[in-house]
Amino acid sequence: MPVLPDPYVLRDREQVAALMKERKLSLRTLAQAAELGKSPVHRILTGQQATCSYPVAERLANALGVELAELFRPKHVEGE
Repeated sequence: MPVLPDPYVLRDREQVAALMKERKLSLRTLAQAAELGKSPVHRILTGQQATCSYPVAERLANALGVELAELFRPKHVEGE
């Protein structure tokens, strides 16, 4: 069985808000573009959900048109 990467943590909620504003994306349109439910996206972006899986992080980054590493970091990063 493959080993899954650590959960991912959002680096900066304000950066996501700025990207959404710049791209004129609402929470609903971001969720749709990422092919995710509105509620999970809301929980991640507001910090109600501390981590998300790699596929979810990747979908959100892709929907915002940025690299994964710009928005998320693995939860267990050496030195943190």
